[in-house]
Amino acid sequence: MKKLIKTIAICCVGVPSLVYGQSDKNITEQTPSKSEYFSWINHTNEGPTEEQTVANLKFFQWLHDTYGMNLDIYAFDAGTLDGRNYYGSMEDERFKKRFPHGFDLVYSEAKKMNTQLGIWGGPDGFGTTDSSISSRKNMIVSLCKDYEFGLFKFDAVCGVLRKDKQDLFADMMKECQTYSPELVVLNHRIDLGEKGKQYATTFLIDGAETYIDVHMANSSTASHHRVETMKQTPPENLTRLAEDHGVCISSCIDYWEDDLVLQAFNRNLILAPQIYGNPWLMKDEEFPKLAQLFNLHQKYREIMVNAKFLPESYGEGVVSRGNSSTRLITLKNLSWEKKIVEIDIKDLGLEDNGQNVSFRSYHPTQRELGDYDYQDKIQIEVLPFRACLIEASTVKNEELILTGIDYFKHPSASQDSVIIDLLGFQGEEMKIEVRGDLAKYDRAVLENKSISKLLKNRQLKVKFEGEPFVYDYHRKIGEMQKVDVPEDVVSLYEATQFEVDNNSLEARSLKRSGDTKFPAVQAARDAFFEQKQFLNRET
Repeated sequence: MKKLIKTIAICCVGVPSLVYGQSDKNITEQTPSKSEYFSWINHTNEGPTEEQTVANLKFFQWLHDTYGMNLDIYAFDAGTLDGRNYYGSMEDERFKKRFPHGFDLVYSEAKKMNTQLGIWGGPDGFGTTDSSISSRKNMIVSLCKDYEFGLFKFDAVCGVLRKDKQDLFADMMKECQTYSPELVVLNHRIDLGEKGKQYATTFLIDGAETYIDVHMANSSTASHHRVETMKQTPPENLTRLAEDHGVCISSCIDYWEDDLVLQAFNRNLILAPQIYGNPWLMKDEEFPKLAQLFNLHQKYREIMVNAKFLPESYGEGVVSRGNSSTRLITLKNLSWEKKIVEIDIKDLGLEDNGQNVSFRSYHPTQRELGDYDYQDKIQIEVLPFRACLIEASTVKNEELILTGIDYFKHPSASQDSVIIDLLGFQGEEMKIEVRGDLAKYDRAVLENKSISKLLKNRQLKVKFEGEPFVYDYHRKIGEMQKVDVPEDVVSLYEATQFEVDNNSLEARSLKRSGDTKFPAVQAARDAFFEQKQFLNRET
């Protein structure tokens, strides 16, 4: 059950937003993660088109302009150049028909928000002649030289790398890296040879796709569809030069945020946060949460390269990431009962510098959890089938925060106002306090009513309408009883199958999320549902 929401808007004169740069170092275990979207399921092996790609890029541009969210890499998947069991070329009529401006237009769109392009393909394609070898090599190198590509995903679905071409592949990657020093090279099940594998950044963990209820479904009962993918844990040696196929946002979208918290902050591989599919199918009110997680990860990604496993008492695969003054801890609970996890501050990797350790939650809600001594222990409640993201820090938080209530502070690119959702159950009454620098703000509004006195006394009483719950909203409501199989069981089964929604999972996601008020979201939705491939499969 979701909490009720009351929204505060606190306004001020505009402040410039941060601009993030990129390192020019080669990729190592200490290289901060790169955020990525890749287009698999937004199209299939037929490949994308220029028009559809531009619509998708404008969606991410909207997230950037509205919420300050930065996307490091936008990667084309299968069918753009290469496809299943074939190698393509930018000179092919097929490519020219789908991308009439080559990569020029999509490159310029991505460049506007400092996003690099990437592409799926095969490792070979050199043919058997000097001319074909030169053509393939020149084309791949040109993607980095002319279009600043930041990622290649080489997949055995396209084809293997012939042993006598392994040195050619290695030389080609070496030249690509002269133009894209932080080039990410994903290896999906290919023998690249001793020389070639030196240029591969990652391997694919378990080889599992995470398309919910298509390639990955729950193996046990749960309250939502993403529990199986939430079972994933970091590699045993905490290597980050690996890939987990990211978070699919296309089918069974509910609880995508728990999935993403674990992918980005627990496993925190070289590509994180990593999403694919159709994120424009989310609800309008979910886009700020997506941006918040991306922004939070970017804020801390420099220090999250350092990690340690916590004792088994915290749960399977629980990791603390950060430096000696700030740690981020991800917890999860994949059971039907609420779980209390006791955190011993000495376990986290913080330095005992005599300062209090401040704890705050970022997910499933934002909440200030209090200040503690280094010798203390703190108990954290983790809800059933949810993830929990906690920060522990000895650094003073200069941001605007609330105490005494669960809340969600909307990310913003402009920073000329702050929008905060107050979260509570019906009938709850709370006294909240605002902390942080309020000098630059001149007014505050709650549900269209002025509460500017909040800027002076910093305190506010909030009551949520309705009668308080008598019982916990999460409780067992009865035992299932075994009954005899009725005589008309076949008819009941057929009637059930006739009634159940068998539309595509994406169409069901659209129905779940409802209409959007944002033109960029609508354009990306239209680009997906108006594809000829989709329409042909629907009829």
